[in-house]
Amino acid sequence: MNHQRLQSYAAIAEVIGAFAIVVSLLYAGHEVRRASTMSSLDAHVMLYERERQHNAVLFENRDMAELVVLADEAPDELTGADRLRYIEYQHDFLDSWEMAFEYHRDGILDDEDWDAWDAWYVQQMRSRPRFAWEENRHNFPDGNFTSHVDAALHRD
Repeated sequence: MNHQRLQSYAAIAEVIGAFAIVVSLLYAGHEVRRASTMSSLDAHVMLYERERQHNAVLFENRDMAELVVLADEAPDELTGADRLRYIEYQHDFLDSWEMAFEYHRDGILDDEDWDAWDAWYVQQMRSRPRFAWEENRHNFPDGNFTSHVDAALHRD
């Protein structure tokens, strides 16, 4: 009887051990997935950092700051090269807006956070010459994003 009881305990121990392995593998998979998934805080940090870098160009480069002022105040006075530089500068800004759009679409930014970011991007873009979007539009193949920007810039 002792031998039979020992075999029963061994079988129970094997089942418990197998269950523990399954649970630990599920937990490890969850932790790996969680570690590789961007959080809302990560998205905010990334967007703020991109905006900081975008603005740093103006602080560090007087010529670029003057170009932005000229583009905002008298876009018809831009030379071809300056217009190209300005379009590229705005492309970086639009890339950030697209990132925020994708973070929201992917569920990283909730509706409230997205609405705040989007309102800020819309306000910023409306204060810039229209050609900044029109000449960059082709750089954004996501039809959902381009439709969103088009609609946002045409809202009253």
